[in-house]
Amino acid sequence: MSHLSILPTVLADAHLLAASLEALGAEVRWGGALSLVGHEEPCLLQARFDDGVQLGWRRADDGSLELMVDLQRAALGGAGQRHLTEVGRAYAAREALQQAATLPGARVQLGR
Repeated sequence: MSHLSILPTVLADAHLLAASLEALGAEVRWGGALSLVGHEEPCLLQARFDDGVQLGWRRADDGSLELMVDLQRAALGGAGQRHLTEVGRAYAAREALQQAATLPGARVQLGR
């Protein structure tokens, strides 16, 4: 029997993240600024979900993607945490399939 272990995923590939967000139904926008508690922060990538939750990412000094979110707005109804969980899972799955596709003889089809 095989087992799947979910390990913490460091988000690093902005295009993979954008594809994951789009697959979850988010409206994705590159660049711009995200409104956070009275000021705006420039970001690399933004996502807006149908329920109004907005998330943004910027590039950290180590090259990873750093999440930016207005916690007060995102916490309404627990939707922010739900979206973060879904994004992490979708990204990790796409990253694993992308890596598997590089194996000799592998045939992997990425879908929505």
